[in-house]
Amino acid sequence: MAFVQISSKEISDMIRKYSKGKSIKSIAEESGHDRKTVRKYIQAVKGQADLADKEAVKKAVKAVLPKKPGRPRKVQ
Repeated sequence: MAFVQISSKEISDMIRKYSKGKSIKSIAEESGHDRKTVRKYIQAVKGQADLADKEAVKKAVKAVLPKKPGRPRKVQ
């Protein structure tokens, strides 16, 4: 199984859709990523930022971008 690089734009789109009420399943289908991947990034960003604050979300997205394809960074 190959890892697919995920961009900050894709993560931001996932967060935006989730904050507007879309389900993780529908976001995964639209983006072409696995549900577990979508859930992982949403939970990582949600734990760091208020989803209504765009600047906080941008900062949190940058913090969780993977160093290696397919793996989010642990942020402390």
